[in-house]
Amino acid sequence: MNPRKRTADDLEAAWLADEDAFVLRQAYKKAQIRTQEGRAKPIDRLAVTIQFIDDTRHSFDHEVSEAKLEPVDPLSYLESLEDGLLKDLDKDMDVFMSLIRVETTAIKKEFWHGVRAVCRDLLQNHDKAARGAANSTSVSQDAFKIFRSKTIDELTVLEDQIRAKLSSGQPVDSDYWQSLLSGATLAKSREQLKTTGMQIIAARNGKRILHQARIANGKAKQLENTPRMEIRTALCSKELQSQLDPEPLLKIPRSCQTLPLVDEDVWLRRVARERDHVIKTGHISEEMRKNAPGVRKIGGGDKANSASPTPAREHGSKDDALFAQEAAKDAAEDEEVFSEEADLPVDPGKASSIELRKPRYFNRVLMGYEWNKYNQTHYDHDHPPPKVVQGYKFNIFYPDLLNKPRGPTYKILRDKNRRRGEASTHNGEDDTCIIRFLADPPYQDLAFRIIDREWDYSAKHERGFKSTFEGGVLQLHFQFRRMFYRK
Repeated sequence: MNPRKRTADDLEAAWLADEDAFVLRQAYKKAQIRTQEGRAKPIDRLAVTIQFIDDTRHSFDHEVSEAKLEPVDPLSYLESLEDGLLKDLDKDMDVFMSLIRVETTAIKKEFWHGVRAVCRDLLQNHDKAARGAANSTSVSQDAFKIFRSKTIDELTVLEDQIRAKLSSGQPVDSDYWQSLLSGATLAKSREQLKTTGMQIIAARNGKRILHQARIANGKAKQLENTPRMEIRTALCSKELQSQLDPEPLLKIPRSCQTLPLVDEDVWLRRVARERDHVIKTGHISEEMRKNAPGVRKIGGGDKANSASPTPAREHGSKDDALFAQEAAKDAAEDEEVFSEEADLPVDPGKASSIELRKPRYFNRVLMGYEWNKYNQTHYDHDHPPPKVVQGYKFNIFYPDLLNKPRGPTYKILRDKNRRRGEASTHNGEDDTCIIRFLADPPYQDLAFRIIDREWDYSAKHERGFKSTFEGGVLQLHFQFRRMFYRK
């Protein structure tokens, strides 16, 4: 061969290898950025994870804060993915598998081969489960039990023995031995992923311990140079004491009254899943801290973070946007959050093939003073009477309503067929009724128990009656009619 041609071919091959290496680095870089920005896909979480034991970091890696990246246990993470995410992962892996030849370390090559093998095995199992077929024959099940008890070295030896058996030319049951080979390869991939995950977590925790040790040493040096009296004064300060031993709450704060309700079984499953994660990783990740339900700063003006009692759903993006927009509005001094739902009987006439869900809402109740003759006699502005309900503001969100021309509506339901204006209580207490909001699929009906008094339908600004459905939001604002008596 012509030496010049061989040199040109070598240069072209080297150029192609450099280009592939650059594309691979960019793929890792994009995964890091998406993970840091909170929009990571499964392929990104795995790409970030394997980078924690990569000794060949590049100059642009400093743009991504490693403190904001959390590794995952690869095997447990793959097993937790649903069928749709597994299919997306299998498709997204084509980029890394096409460039795996330019990977610099053997452990990363084994990692991606293992992820692809486990991902496709999980997809096959999901497909068999969907078709109602058994995962494997009894012979395969026995073999898999044996594979699970073997180490990586033992599985490697077993793979070589099975391959030798298949290539020996002897009459053998090729389907049986081929299934055993596939099982041994899969078990080896799972064991390698488990081992790699342990190494990654150990490396991450080692860096974390060193970082915490440096912080602790710095604090210790500060304390050495601080007089004992200053330390004692700081420990005895009222601010610190109130944090360590807060005052007991005699009633639920207003900011906590709208925290989402969580089903006990759902809560226990989540706690068990996060506990397993902490046991495997050895620490509580920042993502778990941020997403912990019910953990938020309690204080005035934190309306944007409050949530209606309806549980979180997959369809919550539009609902959440409308809810946050309404919650961000400044509440008047005489307004309080209102979220006491009333039970409704099942309506057989609303049966639908579409799964119905409860709409989100952000309601307020208007509270104020009634300066009637009795209150004017017994109270004054320095010592006002108890506040009473003077009206309501209902904001129900229906962004995905299928029949939008026929918007949602409402009706009043009174107990025991009581008519409007009739009193059922004789001790001076206000009667109550149920206001029921009705809408077409995919939404359930929603109801609240309210004070049953005559509404003021005046459109004056100070009274503010409003009943509209715009932008996916049903707004019903009203106040009760004020009664004036002549002498």
